[in-house]
Formats: sequence, structure tokens, C-alpha cells
Amino acid sequence: MRAYLAAERIKAAQHLLVADERSIAQIASRLRFCDQSNFTQVFRRQTGLTPRQYRDANCR
Repeated sequence: MRAYLAAERIKAAQHLLVADERSIAQIASRLRFCDQSNFTQVFRRQTGLTPRQYRDANCR
């Protein structure tokens, strides 16, 4: 169940990183990660990219 919830939060983060101009820290907070560092670690583990790399690759 924990892995499923983490995957769903990362899906939501992917959407927000592309569709929203909020900072990565604000997105991490909105999705209830402990802090931006924790968010980045979980995001990288799930996607292979940091949130910044994901945003840069998908917002051209």
C-alpha cells in the first residue's frame, strides 16, 4: 500500500511540475512530503530524474 501511495503522489507531482508554475518546494509541500530533499529522493527513485530535470525536459 505504501508503494502505491508513493507512486500516486509522484504521478501528481509529474502533472504539477508541467502544468503549474509553483516552485518545487511548494509542490513538495502541497503533496505532503517532509521537505524538498525527501521529495527529490523519492521522485528520482521513481522516475530516474530529479524534479528539476523532469520539469526542464517536459516544459519546452
